[in-house]
Amino acid sequence: MVKIFLSYREKDKKNRDDLVSMMKNTNNTLYYIPLTDRINLRNEALNERKQKIREHLRPIINECQILALILGETTHSGPVVKYECELALSQKKDIFAIRIPGTTGGLPKILKDKNIKIIDFKISEIQGIVDKLTK
Repeated sequence: MVKIFLSYREKDKKNRDDLVSMMKNTNNTLYYIPLTDRINLRNEALNERKQKIREHLRPIINECQILALILGETTHSGPVVKYECELALSQKKDIFAIRIPGTTGGLPKILKDKNIKIIDFKISEIQGIVDKLTK
């Protein structure tokens, strides 16, 4: 069983739900931070919020083999997405991006020089890259 962490912007929650639904019959386990956790963190002071995000993410991402970035129009500017990518890179996790249909947004700056593969939002492509990364 492959454990995959899903990184996404709040506004792309529907696409996250679609992906979770598409992958429910695969041999993968998907992890993500629920929207309610992200919203609750907004009420914290900036430094406290950053620390809480990192504390919350570290053990979850540590358990996963792969980070899958759901890539929409503004994913590159999401602060929580940035932290998720930083943690995945620091833990030497495999990372790939899944392009939301009809969007053209780029990768977060931290991933630009990391040779991250961007694939279409299709189960066959997603499962193909997961299989390739876990062999």
